[in-house]
Amino acid sequence: MSDEVAQRFSSVLALRDGGRLSSGAVRAAPAPTQFFTVGSLLTFKRKVLDPKAVIGTLSSVWDLQNWMQMRAREDRFVLRFTRADDRKHLLTGGPWFYGRSQFVLAEYDGLQDVASVPIESFPVWVNIKGLPDALWTEEAVEKVGLSLGFVEHLDKLGLKRGSRIRVRILHKLFDPVQEAFGDLPFEFGSIRFPVKLQVKYDRTVGFCRVCGMFVHQDSGCGGHPALTPQFIDIESMRTAFGYGGAARVSSNPNPPPPSKTQLFESSGGRKPAFRGVPVPISNPFAGSSSCGGGMDGPRVSFSLPGISTADLAV
Repeated sequence: MSDEVAQRFSSVLALRDGGRLSSGAVRAAPAPTQFFTVGSLLTFKRKVLDPKAVIGTLSSVWDLQNWMQMRAREDRFVLRFTRADDRKHLLTGGPWFYGRSQFVLAEYDGLQDVASVPIESFPVWVNIKGLPDALWTEEAVEKVGLSLGFVEHLDKLGLKRGSRIRVRILHKLFDPVQEAFGDLPFEFGSIRFPVKLQVKYDRTVGFCRVCGMFVHQDSGCGGHPALTPQFIDIESMRTAFGYGGAARVSSNPNPPPPSKTQLFESSGGRKPAFRGVPVPISNPFAGSSSCGGGMDGPRVSFSLPGISTADLAV
């Protein structure tokens, strides 16, 4: 919008001879030499803050190399820069906070009413814990991130190294901060595998630890919401457990051992390799008391180099 206004002024200044536009008089509008943002402090405690203290503290924290001006406008702050990269640093380098209050920013053209500028979200890295090893995939992490907000980036290096799971999201201000709720229930894949995750938002303060909101409505805190499991559809769930889709969630504390088919599929279609010479899954001594034919469970035979079955006979 500021570029459009500058172009109009350029056209007016180029007018000559009683309102006639001289040939070649119109030139491209000059690049703007000032850039703006608008900021606001969020707190559900409705406490009064000293604007001068806020300006002094945040200015020292940002420590910009170029000139910046910060002024209070009622319950908001207007920031003016001479370089676009300084504004970009503040918009993308957060979250920022003062005391125990979150300081959020939005782009501003320097022309419209400050109070009418929407401030809707802020970028933040979220650390995720509790994800099973088989679900440490970009697909699973991205879909968990989408349940928290708009996903900007994944920490692919940390995921590849197996050191941490982090996702950068745009958190909407009128959505609760999920960190306040402790264990978050999820269900993954068509088998609805249950998982409880914990999330931690980097440098995020000032939200209610009960309802997760930054600002309470006139009615006060809405209380802890009832959490229902969030379903995450994962295409790779069939291969994640290596059972070719045969896996099931069971409440049996002593599940039966895997079948021969499951063992064969979990090995990628290869015959299980044991010490010695591998043979097909079978038991030539089934029913023999000397080799435990009456015992329950799968029986797997194997051969030893240089030893025949006759050598094993009792």
